[in-house]
Amino acid sequence: MSDPEIATKAPESDADEGGLGEHCTSDRPLLSSDTEAAGTIGKLGDIDTYITKPASYPSVPAPLLLLLTGGTGIHSPNNQRQADKYASAGFVVIMPDQFAKEDTPTAPSLLESIKLKAVEAAKSFLIDMWLARQTPEKVLPRLRKVLEAAREEYADCLARSGGAIYAAGYCFGAKADVKGIKAPVSIVAVENDPLFPDEILEIGRKHLAASAISHEVKVYPGVPHGFAVLGDYADPHIQEQQEKAFEQMLGWLKSH
Repeated sequence: MSDPEIATKAPESDADEGGLGEHCTSDRPLLSSDTEAAGTIGKLGDIDTYITKPASYPSVPAPLLLLLTGGTGIHSPNNQRQADKYASAGFVVIMPDQFAKEDTPTAPSLLESIKLKAVEAAKSFLIDMWLARQTPEKVLPRLRKVLEAAREEYADCLARSGGAIYAAGYCFGAKADVKGIKAPVSIVAVENDPLFPDEILEIGRKHLAASAISHEVKVYPGVPHGFAVLGDYADPHIQEQQEKAFEQMLGWLKSH
């Protein structure tokens, strides 16, 4: 999805090419050190939005960050902790319900009603149907409402950043956005990602290079699609790369 009013300065995480993987539709366990969510769910433009802020705000001005989730939505503990992590780094974070209270359909109560041998096929079908409903025509108006309300509610944040609203996105969308990018962008990609193949990434690289838009692309080997979303992995390599991906995105935001 591309829109000139959205993602004025946007590092993107794992893009989606034609479907969603397990990491897009279910949460990893959280680290034992992860605390309770620091933010709350309120309304912006009449849209449910998880809002979390630095402890020093509003005494100390902070830039505004629009955080867009994967399919697990704003009630996901992982997504809320991810938002809190950006807030701890100095951003006022707004994470809107872009799916209109329709997160990916993987609820155990539903799947348990289907015979075990059919569960995976049913889950895949339900997710495909869910994806078909999450169109730009549905999602973008919701985001515009949130941004319009945020510009008024957090005018001090925009004054702090020269009118810019920063953005970070994970998984959902982005596949058709490269040609529409008009602002500096940082891409976190996975090596040999079936949902974002290397050949598609290379097309994106070439377009960004030709456009003269400030950008960076970093490819992370040996990690699964969705690794950058906060969560616990037994493999220390994945855990380490997850932190590096966050540092990449945070560093890009702070340098722009």
